[in-house]
Amino acid sequence: MTGVQTCALPISVPELTLVAEGDGQAILTETRPLPVSLTDWLAGNSPVATVPSLAEVPTIDGRLDEPLWTRAIRLRRFFDVDGIGEAPVATRVRLGRTPAGLCVAIECHDPDIAKLVASERPRDGSIWRDDFVELFIDSNLDRTTYRHLALNASGSIYDSDGPNNSAWNGRWTSAVTRQDDRWTVELFIPWSDLGGRPRAGAQWGFNVARRRPRHRPGPAYTFWSPTLKGGSHVPERFGILSFR
Repeated sequence: MTGVQTCALPISVPELTLVAEGDGQAILTETRPLPVSLTDWLAGNSPVATVPSLAEVPTIDGRLDEPLWTRAIRLRRFFDVDGIGEAPVATRVRLGRTPAGLCVAIECHDPDIAKLVASERPRDGSIWRDDFVELFIDSNLDRTTYRHLALNASGSIYDSDGPNNSAWNGRWTSAVTRQDDRWTVELFIPWSDLGGRPRAGAQWGFNVARRRPRHRPGPAYTFWSPTLKGGSHVPERFGILSFR
């Protein structure tokens, strides 16, 4: 191809192959899935999950062996911060609700569970140095205020009102267990921690993030709803929880 230069471009849209041509010949094709539809991706929209009702609050022991968890909605796909690359190590989230509060389970798969970084720390300690997961819940969907709950793989917890007010301590309960190929988090968050029970038809901002200090290959941070900005405290990029 005379006078044509080729290069590998990071082109990525959902379920679509893009072809660049020079002198009538294809010089680049690439197909990669993204977490949202093409329309949503171009518009910058976020994922949505409808939270089902559970018969009762599960026993918070980190085991997920109660049948009621089969009724929970499952969030199965996590992505790097820009939403282009899918997480190389699986994170699986389950969500349900009862009249008393929100139930959350997170399974953090890991190919080398023996090398988890997880120190036992006091409440609101520096768990971001460890393998940890964090939840963000914006119960009035103002894309500004939110509760922040986090746990490391040893079960140490952190909670705050917004990004900095760690003086706020919620009444939520949690447990963490380890298996051969994953570590598992189970939480119950009473509605009182979140400003009250959601009304029918309500929508809340929500995100889950995971950090793996031993991340190579792959990103250190992965997200259910990619924040697109390099950090996790980006409420305008949270996904949506829908309560019917």
